[in-house]
Amino acid sequence: MKADKSPLTKDQMVRLRSEFAVYGTNTGRMCVAALNSHNIGYVSLAIAKVI
Repeated sequence: MKADKSPLTKDQMVRLRSEFAVYGTNTGRMCVAALNSHNIGYVSLAIAKVI
């Protein structure tokens, strides 16, 4: 796995966007600069639900 890409599949990324409004590319790339103490829990739970 490259350091700039998550191991999430295209289908998982589509679910993140459509069900949880967590955005990333179909190839698994996500901008972690947008994470902060207010949204990290929500994003973490969303990722856990799609894997």
